[in-house]
Amino acid sequence: MSKRLKELGISTDLKIDAQRIATMSNQKLDAIPSERKTFMKYKKTKIVVIAAVITILFIVTAFAADNIISYFGSSEAKKVGDIDTLTKYNEQIGVVGTLDDKTLVLDNIAVDDSYLYVFFTLTAPEDYEFDVICRINGTKANNWSNWDNYMIDDYTGKGVIKISVAQTDIPDEFTFEMYSVEQIDEEFEDYYYQDYLELTEEDKANLLYVSTIAHKAEIKANTLTKEVNVEIPALNSVLNKVVISPFGSQLVITQNEINRRYLSDCFALTDETGNFIHVMPESTRIYNEGDTKEVRTVPFMPGERIPESLTIIPYGEPEEMVTVDGENKAADEFPVELNIADHGKIIVTDVRYLDAKIEIDYYITGNSHGLQMIYPVNNEGYPEMLSDDGVWWLHETEYHQMTKSYTAVFRFVIGDADNNGNVPSAGSMRSADILREKYPNIGISYQSNIPELDYNNAVTVDLK
Repeated sequence: MSKRLKELGISTDLKIDAQRIATMSNQKLDAIPSERKTFMKYKKTKIVVIAAVITILFIVTAFAADNIISYFGSSEAKKVGDIDTLTKYNEQIGVVGTLDDKTLVLDNIAVDDSYLYVFFTLTAPEDYEFDVICRINGTKANNWSNWDNYMIDDYTGKGVIKISVAQTDIPDEFTFEMYSVEQIDEEFEDYYYQDYLELTEEDKANLLYVSTIAHKAEIKANTLTKEVNVEIPALNSVLNKVVISPFGSQLVITQNEINRRYLSDCFALTDETGNFIHVMPESTRIYNEGDTKEVRTVPFMPGERIPESLTIIPYGEPEEMVTVDGENKAADEFPVELNIADHGKIIVTDVRYLDAKIEIDYYITGNSHGLQMIYPVNNEGYPEMLSDDGVWWLHETEYHQMTKSYTAVFRFVIGDADNNGNVPSAGSMRSADILREKYPNIGISYQSNIPELDYNNAVTVDLK
């Protein structure tokens, strides 16, 4: 267990290293498409245990009865998008591809100017080692910002790929292709990874392959796509495009000089009223030109109202930041305010104690630079992530984009992951009543010594 905690950025004395967790998340999301030939070992997906701690998700709580996306029909599914929007605007496809004893079903596609969501079902033998390539009109579209899958049985799994497309102009109608490349002798065939490729009929016959004619969703409300091409001198960068969408909002930024700081840590974002807009602690690298230039998309949360303008405020050079424990407060009367040093607050609006699960609803005010973590705190005043009886918890954060709020979800489990990457629930060992008694408080940790905002070099972009 101590090895697992170390991997998750947690010491055996249960001190949370938020920076290590952030770094792990960045590394997983940071590889450019040409570097993403890391194979997926079908079924044996223990990495899910780690990914569950650092995954950043979007979610709403209900969806309509039409155009159901079957992927969301399981409690194992990670809610990687606004389910209402995805349900309303997805296309049901149902195209099937087969190769030997393997079957790939393209279930649903949902796409707008910001993201392409691909939902699929794969049946294959155990330990099928493969990679997945997606193409739009022949051009590779592997700018993944999120991937998830779960097993239905020993041989069949359902999955979703969330692909950033904000940097390109998606036509209203396009050919979408998806195929798997099997690992052979520790290598993948580079031919299938070319940036542009028109597959021949012979190619398709040798692949687990599906394709369809897909259509971009016509979302009218809460949507803006604007080319701006505004220079940000302090970052030696150009803001190329702003995309605001219920599918997920993004900034497209070209860095003329690659900054080894993570891009979302380089600036703050405000609207025309001066209110801070949360820049999510992740970005997707689209492509780079050697070691000098790269294009990234950075997600942000403007909420339901489209701002009249955005102001990018660079941060100065950072000092060495350290993670500190903030205050703990009782989870009894709401709202509960928890200070993030002197630059912001976490406002907790509700805590739900469920069987083997705690859910904490909150929002952030002020400057949210760096990584903040919120967690349940026991009667002794610390987050007991590993108990003497072997129970520990997995953490993930759900982002509610339209309300600019969050839900921190803590699932209490026991033991190790099975071959499908699932960890047994603690069940009655952590009933709702036991959790309420054991974790009556909530606390936070955050990064101190954040850099100063450089208002003199701020850049404002008109979105009207």
